[in-house]
Order: sequence, then structure tokens, then C-alpha cells
Amino acid sequence: MRGEAQRLSAQLEAAFTEIERLKPIYCRAISQLETHAVPNLSAQSAGKWFELYLRVADLGVQIRRGEIRHRTKQNFTHPCMHNTGTKGAVHSGLSIDDGNAIYLLMETRELAKERRLSQWFIRIDGLDRDDIGQLDKKLSSCLDHFLELRSAYYVRLELNGKDPHEELLALGETGVDASQKNQVLVKTSRQCFGPKKCSCKEDAEPWNGFALKPGDPHTEPRSSNGVVNSAVLAQKEDVGILDIKRQWGFGDNGDRDTDAAALARDAAELAQRRKPRRVVTSSGGGVRLAPSAKNLYIQKCEENGTKPKPHMQTILTVRNGSLQLNLSQVGFHPADDLQDLRFGHCANSYDPHAYAKVSSASAFVAYPFPNVLTSLL
Repeated sequence: MRGEAQRLSAQLEAAFTEIERLKPIYCRAISQLETHAVPNLSAQSAGKWFELYLRVADLGVQIRRGEIRHRTKQNFTHPCMHNTGTKGAVHSGLSIDDGNAIYLLMETRELAKERRLSQWFIRIDGLDRDDIGQLDKKLSSCLDHFLELRSAYYVRLELNGKDPHEELLALGETGVDASQKNQVLVKTSRQCFGPKKCSCKEDAEPWNGFALKPGDPHTEPRSSNGVVNSAVLAQKEDVGILDIKRQWGFGDNGDRDTDAAALARDAAELAQRRKPRRVVTSSGGGVRLAPSAKNLYIQKCEENGTKPKPHMQTILTVRNGSLQLNLSQVGFHPADDLQDLRFGHCANSYDPHAYAKVSSASAFVAYPFPNVLTSLL
């Protein structure tokens, strides 16, 4: 029993060390992908970007599941402790999933003290959620952003398949015929699935020195009719100063002068819309009626997904034309009745000068509530 505990704890500590070593590398690789996710790449450059993405994704898989897909000088002696990976894959035994499995095993068999288990749990959870988890989300967002980028060199990018068989297709025109607009220009997929059949250099880090530039010296963007048009890219990137001014609300003076009447009409209509709504009473005069404090309280409860409390509705009921806020038997607790604190806002919204009595002689509060009471006096 003791020997097993020592072996498992040693593997867990080795997993922590390996994950911490790979974490900054993973972060740097994702940053390179983000830097080179630019519009107007050629189809070939888009394929190269996706090749790097697959390589970075493999690094993430190694950190999370321990799968080794590329050649390395490392010798892995620890067994795989989970069954969440790809069948038949080479495993390091030093991943987040391995750490989780070891922790659960030691907790179930009571192979470590509660204090030590708690420390391990905090470390695993921090790596899983805060560190590697956030980097995984960043990588996924980077791919989504890349797929939405436009280019004059292809019509669109299409992603098919799931890990480890993802495939990127760069679709575009190959001729004058309109039916050929969705022809595959470049097809990119993963080539390395394990160290034995990997063609990469040992412990290669292809993100170091990776660079792409918009366009391609051997490719010209095409217009909709298939004719080569070198001005397409310039047109897409050229934004006139007038367009920028209009986007930010600064129009041309000449345009304003010629359409002054229309602007005046728009302003008058806007002012009319902003007039406060009024309710006509039986006397025929237009007066602004505020909703009752009780109704405001019910509305606030509905917005927050809580049920209105009968005693709060009783307190906020108008009697003899005024509110009598009798709080003598009301308790406000931090967790249980916190939603009741919004009654002060409801009461003030009704009429802060219409109170006949505010009684809090026997009220007991466990929250900083005096400010609410003094605002009602």
C-alpha cells in the first residue's frame, strides 16, 4: 500500500512538472497563430497556417491527455492512468487527465492524508480550469476567427472532421465557368499521428520563426467573372475618409446644408418620441402616474427570478394615500432575505415624501441596512 502511494505521488508530481514546462510553450505557440491570422492570405498560406494550428493542437492534446504524436527525445516511463485518449496512441502518463485519475485513485483508496489531497486538488483544478483551460479556449477562438477571415485569393475556408482527422479546404475559382467557384484549391490535414510515423524533427517547435504575409507572389486575385484583377485587393482595403467620418458620425457640411430640412424633421420626430408618456385620468387632465411600490417590488422579484414575499407586499401596500413602512417584525439576513433589500428602492420610487410612519423599533438586521432606512425618513 505504501509503495503504491509513493509511486502514484511521484507520477503526479512528475505530471505537474511536465505540464508547467509545456504551458509557456503552448502559450507562445498560440500567440504565433494569432499574429499570423490575417486576411487576404493565399490558399497556400492558409493551408500553412492550418498546418501550424494542427501542430499546436497536438501540443494541447499532449498536455491534456498525454498523447504523443510527434518525434521526441523524451523517454516516457509512466503508465497512462486514464481511458479518455485515442485508442492505440502513445501516452506520456504526465497529463492533466493522468493527474485527475491519480488523484481520484488515491482519494478512493485513502492513500494520502486529507491535507495533501486538498493541495493536489487545488493544483490540478488550477491547471485544468485557469491555465490550460483558458489557453484551450484561446486556441479555439483563434481558429474560429481565422475561418471567418476573407481573402481575394479564395472564396471561403471549410473545416471538416474531428480530432485527429480535421481537414481544411480552401475553396475558390479554377476557371471562368461560374460552376467552378467551389473547387478545392488547397487541402490540408494532419500527417503525424504518432512518433513512429512522424516526419518532423525531434522535439520540433515549428511556431518559432513562423511567418506568413498577405497575398502570394505566384497568385493573382480573381474577379467574379474569372478575369485576373489586381485591383480587387486594393478595393477591399481602401476605405475613404468620408466613409470613416460617416461611421463616426461626422458628416460633410455640404450634405448637411442640402438636407437641413430632413434633419430638422428627424430631430422633431425624435423629440416627440422622447416626450414622457402620460395617463389621462377621469378629470380629463394628463398626469404622470408612477407604478406603485408594491408593483415595483413584484417586478424586481420577477427580473431576479425570486418569488415575492407576502410580508413585503403587505409592507409596501398603500393605506390612506401613503406608505406605512412597519418593519418591527422584519429581519434581513445576508443569504436568506437579501432580495428584500430592494424594497427601499421600490418605496423611494413611489414617493419619498408620502410616508406616514417608518417603524423599525424591533427590526433586526444582519447586513449594512441603516442607509436604506435613513433614506426613507
